[in-house]
Amino acid sequence: MERGAEVHLSPNFGPHTKYYPYLLSADTFGSPLVTADDDLLYGKWWLEGLLRAHREDPEAVSCYRAHRMKIENGTIAPYQTWGPCSSTNPSFLHFATGVSGCIYPLRLLHSLKDAGSEFMRVCPKADDLWLHVNALRAGIKSRQVWSRPLRFPFVPGTQSGGLYHSNVILARNDEQIRDTYTASDIAQLEEISRR
Repeated sequence: MERGAEVHLSPNFGPHTKYYPYLLSADTFGSPLVTADDDLLYGKWWLEGLLRAHREDPEAVSCYRAHRMKIENGTIAPYQTWGPCSSTNPSFLHFATGVSGCIYPLRLLHSLKDAGSEFMRVCPKADDLWLHVNALRAGIKSRQVWSRPLRFPFVPGTQSGGLYHSNVILARNDEQIRDTYTASDIAQLEEISRR
């Protein structure tokens, strides 16, 4: 805090707490938003890499780790079947995961603010889903900083109750995907996947 960090108390929005209180704090935004998880150890170069990626493509969501969504027979395939992203090209099918850090463009911040707190009903434990579907609806693509996904080490002793256990292992991401993406969202993704 002596170096300029500000700490604000917030209601608990689950994993959405990393961005949603910021959206509530202002009517307009002058800078993109960077998010990070509190249970990882990031390198000293981490923030600069996100800022550099944002300068290269200020309209995209940039991240260090993304999945490539899979669309099958008019539905979004199970989350566990999605492969890692292996490209730096922006795409609506690239699904940014916040675990390694993301930077969100101004236009998406305004769209998220307008979308309100519907995430509490459809995907309360999956912030990445809500961030992706709103980027899709706003016409904003996601891109990975490097062609290979990057995963940072966890802080020891922090993973016994992480969302990975319920969302991935117990497939709760799939339930939240069904509740979050509309038929129109899926049709758009399916059309993109055919190209």
